[in-house]
Amino acid sequence: MVRRGCSSMASCPYCSASTLPGDAICFSCGRVLRGVAGTTIASTGHKVRRRNMRTQPRPMKKELKRRVKSKSRNFFMVGLIAFILLSPQAREHLLTKFKELKDYVMDMGAGYHVYPVDAEYTVVRTLHYWNNNSAQEMIQESAPRPTDKTSTQGYSSGFQYLDGNTVEPQSIQKMLKIEYRLNGQTVEIPLDGSVKSIQEAISTGAGSMLWWPGIDIDNEDMCVYGPCIKWSINMQPNSEAEVQIAYTVSSTSHSWWKSSKVDSKVQGSSDGVSESRAGTFDQISTRTDSTKVQAFTSEQWYNRGGGNGYAIDAVAGIIVEQADMIMASLPDSQKDNTYAFARATFDLLYNHIEYDGNAPTVARSGPQCIADQKGDCDEVSNAFMSIMRTRGIPTWYVFGALTNQEYVEWEGHGWAMIMLPLSDDWCNEQGIRLSSCFVEAAVDVVNHKWLLHTTTAFIDWEEVPDPTSKKLRKYYSPVDEAGYSKRIREFSTEGDVQISSGTFMMKVVDESL
Repeated sequence: MVRRGCSSMASCPYCSASTLPGDAICFSCGRVLRGVAGTTIASTGHKVRRRNMRTQPRPMKKELKRRVKSKSRNFFMVGLIAFILLSPQAREHLLTKFKELKDYVMDMGAGYHVYPVDAEYTVVRTLHYWNNNSAQEMIQESAPRPTDKTSTQGYSSGFQYLDGNTVEPQSIQKMLKIEYRLNGQTVEIPLDGSVKSIQEAISTGAGSMLWWPGIDIDNEDMCVYGPCIKWSINMQPNSEAEVQIAYTVSSTSHSWWKSSKVDSKVQGSSDGVSESRAGTFDQISTRTDSTKVQAFTSEQWYNRGGGNGYAIDAVAGIIVEQADMIMASLPDSQKDNTYAFARATFDLLYNHIEYDGNAPTVARSGPQCIADQKGDCDEVSNAFMSIMRTRGIPTWYVFGALTNQEYVEWEGHGWAMIMLPLSDDWCNEQGIRLSSCFVEAAVDVVNHKWLLHTTTAFIDWEEVPDPTSKKLRKYYSPVDEAGYSKRIREFSTEGDVQISSGTFMMKVVDESL
């Protein structure tokens, strides 16, 4: 349809049809016009900023407005009467079609991310140290020794069928090489899980040492939070040093979301979770093979000390109030649906929490993030996990680094993992043992990655069950307090990036529930 008879017209940049000032879309070709309300996402590390612009509707004369309002009211009443007279089956079908149309219209104007399906690259963690004191200093630090990651993240073996068959988990990150570099010396760290104690440490010159011990939560010369490498550097007065750890990985994008919005090139969607497949809150506890049910549902978790309180706090008044509001917003048929609650929370936080690129040194807790209505990656994850734990949905931390599609810019990054049960009915229909019928999936709110792992995310360390939270605390603070004057951590890409299987696009839209 081309509008005529108006003295002030522009033209669509796509099809040259006439448009009016304030039009959000072209009524001829349906394309979204430039400068309209929408979301623009820049894939430049985890500092994803969202700029929301709203176009004002074109003023309408009073008499014309009255006539349009009257006609709209009459049209609505006729439609309502017709809808009521339809059979229940016809009404359900019509509502489904309306939802599909609504989703289609939303998708047309949505922003999107583009990600590679498969990639092989080397990401380098560089640590700069300065000893600005007049005395010698000994710095001891550790870094994770990442292991291979699969679609079940290593905690379960995937679906187990009643006939004895299993589904092989899909690889999402495979470690190919780890190198430690200091003073021009390079040491390759074995990937077979073997250990080297401090007594067997390799000398890296000038009194510095490198080793990769076993795990002991109470021994600082061992790995506290999981597989790691450790080093000590002997720094002379007024000197500096640089350590590099190069991780070469093969990464594959994976989706745990069963949706037509997921490109068929991305693995996992067929066995994923959705609103129609999701289990209830009570069914979480029946997935007994998952240690997450016991380990990661605490209402308060990770007390930072110093008056900073718990990072995850599901009993704080503002969190309880927010969770109750989200629950109240769901249709009656979805109030016991774990997926619907989690997705509604995801959409709410993405749309209403402003990204804060200058977040405080001590990360905001979940309640603080909600109260301030802003936060960085850690803080928004704290808010998401706090709300999830009000309903007993297991959530936990995962840390690493994030880059853009070109693998040029990297930043340290943190996001959440979630365990969602598939429904008893669906599991029984598939012949899957209930105790194994769940997904463990990534949720990155600030980058709008819903149940999605991408090759642009390097998984450094995933939180493991620990009732003391000492492992999490040590990951956050891997440097011994005694010693160093200054330390800076950076990530970068080394060499070429091998991308295969093409790319895929994910739209940035809310999900209609």
